[in-house]
Amino acid sequence: MTSIRGILLAIAVASTVGCPGSDPEATPAKAGSVSGTAPTSDPAPAERAQVSDPTQGSAASAAAEPAVKAPEAPAPASEVAYEGRPLSAWTQDLLGPEGLSLQERMQDKDGMRAGMRALEAFAALGPKAAPAVPELVAAVVGSDAARARSASAGLARVGAAAATPALCDALDSASSEVQLAIADALCVVFESDPAPGEVKRAALKLLATPSDAARNKVIFVLTTPPADEELCRALIAAHRERPLPTGISDPLCKMGASAVPALVEWLNSDGREQAGGLNDLVCQRLPSSAIPALLDAAQGDVSPTTRERLWLALASVAGKGGPENRQLVEVALALGRGGGELTQRVRALEAVGKALGAPGVSEVALPALTELLGDERFEVAGAAARALKGLGPRAAAACPELIALLKRLGESKTAYVGAQEGVITTLGAIGPQAADAVPLLRELSEHPILARQAKEALQKIAR
Repeated sequence: MTSIRGILLAIAVASTVGCPGSDPEATPAKAGSVSGTAPTSDPAPAERAQVSDPTQGSAASAAAEPAVKAPEAPAPASEVAYEGRPLSAWTQDLLGPEGLSLQERMQDKDGMRAGMRALEAFAALGPKAAPAVPELVAAVVGSDAARARSASAGLARVGAAAATPALCDALDSASSEVQLAIADALCVVFESDPAPGEVKRAALKLLATPSDAARNKVIFVLTTPPADEELCRALIAAHRERPLPTGISDPLCKMGASAVPALVEWLNSDGREQAGGLNDLVCQRLPSSAIPALLDAAQGDVSPTTRERLWLALASVAGKGGPENRQLVEVALALGRGGGELTQRVRALEAVGKALGAPGVSEVALPALTELLGDERFEVAGAAARALKGLGPRAAAACPELIALLKRLGESKTAYVGAQEGVITTLGAIGPQAADAVPLLRELSEHPILARQAKEALQKIAR
């Protein structure tokens, strides 16, 4: 309800508008005071407003007269101010008039200047501008696109701690269209202030919305996702129950090792036809810090298919280096030498080959891989030969075993060409120190399938 003081002040200000000699810049400030937004440091705006220009004669005096007789209203509650202007005035400048299209708002140069100054005020105030959050959120969920955009920018300046709870609460009763607008506002907020706790709150809330468009915005909200297992599970559950864009792999990859338990649980569940696709997108792009978690999962109680995919992931992750590779190589070599599942042994040795560039790995891997060149299973021996390629000339000590394997493969009726290609390529990578293999490679240069690989290896050895 408008106070008596406000009515009297409005009358007083109206009497001064257009007065000769009056300050034109002061009029907006007085109007702001009428709306109840004046700082409390202004002791008596109504009393000052009644001092009119003498040229206005008795009419101005008569208009101001009731202010003297009326009892003085209580002073307004203290309000945050910036450069002498109250927060509510800056908020109105930021939002601008209602009913303008985005194009009309852009063409209003004065309004745009006022909006930019308001953004500077909000940036300076930061969390102190939190009292404006309800009005800004109301603008976000309103039907005015121009005001909604300005409100989102203002919320970003206030900060995630104040803006996120209010925006998340507004999601509950909003339509799909409004939910999308709120999601857009959250993206703007987190681009400036990716607070992990608030990011998680917003992501979980968006994932629970029935709006596909709003839910898909979660990949933009999670620009800096927190390493949080609960959030990982929510992302994967949403992917399982309802389609999410392929970009869902990005935040999961950024979460690192915390994403592994949730991924493995889902990959190992029954009926996951899409498990391989998500695993390829995520597990193979995890940082090397996820190696211990992947190893634990690969050695745990998982299905053969999941175990194979985890070793494929380890092979990809191992190529990124890192101190975790030593642990990976030791576990993989133990599996390679073991008598376990053939596919797992091969995948483990492939991971070893990718990890050989990491410090302290080659001295562990070379003796074990050389030993595996004599394995009775050609698949394992061939995988060991391919892994040695990563050592290049440092694998020269394994040349006798590589040549013996190549002869054995050529004499066997059950060997596959892929194993022979791997041995030949590795001999070429060793270079001149593999000169003892030249006679055999010359024979293979006439082979209908292996001729090209043999000739390339001979060229490298001859350098």
